[in-house]
Amino acid sequence: MQFGLVLAALLCLTTWVTFANATQGSTRNCCLGYSKTTVPIKRIVNYTIQLDEVCPIKAVLLRTVRGNTLCWDPDKRLTKRAMEKVDKDRKALLEMRQNEEGSTNDMTPAASMTPAASMTPAASMTPAASMTSKNASKRRGRKGQRKCA
Repeated sequence: MQFGLVLAALLCLTTWVTFANATQGSTRNCCLGYSKTTVPIKRIVNYTIQLDEVCPIKAVLLRTVRGNTLCWDPDKRLTKRAMEKVDKDRKALLEMRQNEEGSTNDMTPAASMTPAASMTPAASMTPAASMTSKNASKRRGRKGQRKCA
């Protein structure tokens, strides 16, 4: 009798903890209101549509070039234009990749060179001789750090 009561209590506790974590995890990334910040459409690189079935409001999460996320009203004209711009950019990128794949498939492989013709002793170069100056070890970058040679 007592074992059954402990088992039932443990089952209830496990169910409650699982449900609480699942609910908290899904609302963590939800927009609770619309952003008042506007950015030029050319700075928007991605978007995600937030549905009101899981989150409190329906919104569009826009990702900017700098990585900022803005929550905009999906019914606004500016939001729709931003989404169209991202879709257009994605389509152009996809077409460009398909064209590159098509052009590389039509190419014939290059003829291989014989070892004697590819490298003569006169054409060889020692890499150490190119950076042997007194100032090479003292060169600094913008932040005062040494540059790699």
